[in-house]
Amino acid sequence: MKINLKSISCCVMTLLLLFIIQNSATAATAITQNVTNISYNNATGNGTVLDPFYVIAYGVCWNTTGDPPDLDEDNCTNEAERALRKDLNFSSVMSGLEPGTRYFVRAYAREWWGGVISYGDVVAFTTTRFIPTVTTQPVTDIKSKSALGHGTVEDLGLSNPTQHGVCWNSDGDPTIDDKKTEEGALYETGPFATEIKGLKGNRTYFVRAYATNQEGTAYGNEVVFSTIASPPIVSTQDVDEINRNYATANGTIIDVGSPDPNQHGFCWNTTGMPDLGDDITEQGEVNETGTFSTVISELLPDSIYYVRAYATNTAGTSYGDEVSFRTATNSNGSAGVGEDGYGYCFIETLNTINMVLMHGVIVFSGIVLAIIYFKRRRR
Repeated sequence: MKINLKSISCCVMTLLLLFIIQNSATAATAITQNVTNISYNNATGNGTVLDPFYVIAYGVCWNTTGDPPDLDEDNCTNEAERALRKDLNFSSVMSGLEPGTRYFVRAYAREWWGGVISYGDVVAFTTTRFIPTVTTQPVTDIKSKSALGHGTVEDLGLSNPTQHGVCWNSDGDPTIDDKKTEEGALYETGPFATEIKGLKGNRTYFVRAYATNQEGTAYGNEVVFSTIASPPIVSTQDVDEINRNYATANGTIIDVGSPDPNQHGFCWNTTGMPDLGDDITEQGEVNETGTFSTVISELLPDSIYYVRAYATNTAGTSYGDEVSFRTATNSNGSAGVGEDGYGYCFIETLNTINMVLMHGVIVFSGIVLAIIYFKRRRR
């Protein structure tokens, strides 16, 4: 029998080559990274393949049992479009997941020789519950203390929302723990509008639409708006301590408005409806409601004056109602307060009439006594 040494040599070399390849094929290493982009029905598995020889499949496998996921038994992805021969970081989308469910995932890499599979460590994650989908639209009808918020519920979620509206604050990223509107339950998707109340003028606010169901609360994007400035509100009370040349004016700040007034006081004249173009007092800034008074001086005796309280901020000047009074005629007298200022004149007229009558009585009595006297002397 003749031995073919050439054939034997080829077989030996082939076996040796296969032995080397097999040893090299076991060198690939799969590493599992943290899962990202977790939603209610999908998530992104991430991994790394190191030292691949000729990897023909790699990706992630997952299950809900807690047992190490297996390429042949569980759900898996395959990201290999061609054989992998160098280190690689990869991401793979796991879809068709259930809301609010805990999953176990690990990366894998499969060599072409002998079906050698390398697995990474198992990583656990939980899908989010199926909450509504909401968007926020720009705020409209903006006033000093109110505005109209808008939102759209694009998806009701796994269960119908039990509450929806908008929430707002002055810091950003508002939640339902901040101020909010409540528009009640929802049974269909679509836009909605809701009135935002209790605002302050000349302020910046941040708003988000929201919808809440049994699975949780969903928020829309954040929008920003600023309220307009609001004028203060003042009232004028009766003038007192009236003298010939001065009197005390009284007023009340009912609402400071926004921003706070930078000036307040009184204005007066002798023609009616006084404003800042007439005589005024300036009592400076004010940041709270309440009464205020001041002495208005350099008045003329026995004259009718008209007075209004005022307060000014960036939104403008507000006036209280007009009141009138009459200054005294002498240092000891005081004028009455009224619509026309004639109370004092009426009293003075009565006093004059009384004095005339009194003098008349005295004169008449004197004449009568004189007549009686002369008649007695003739007798």
